Amino acid sequence: MLDQRILQEDALKIAEVIHEYAESKGWAADDYHVFMTIRPDLYILPIKVVARACEGRSMEQGYQDFAEIMDFLGPRIKREDHNFNYYSLLLTGQRDYSFLAYPRLRPEEYALDERLINRGVAWSAPYQIKSTLERAQ
Repeated sequence: MLDQRILQEDALKIAEVIHEYAESKGWAADDYHVFMTIRPDLYILPIKVVARACEGRSMEQGYQDFAEIMDFLGPRIKREDHNFNYYSLLLTGQRDYSFLAYPRLRPEEYALDERLINRGVAWSAPYQIKSTLERAQ
């Protein structure tokens, strides 16, 4: 099994390509947010992009948005540049997204730190419960 650090570095490279897409569309930093989980047992990277631009889109428009971003990502995320077998992408609007501070993950999954993949920003930070150790300090 690959070191988790290697998979995390690969995920960060993919996140940067998503940020390039957002910048190419003129999205401001607060217009979108990226969430990623890693399944190191199968080398799978599920990606969720929550964007204001995806608000109120019909199913057909959603398919067009998905195709457009996949066309952008495809040539920039080459198979030889990462160790994942597969990455998936889900696009949703900010109003359509219900935030889970602790998403239900399988035992073999883990969520990447939002601050790493979103250039220092974590939407979930205000909702996270501090550990006993952190509260004692």
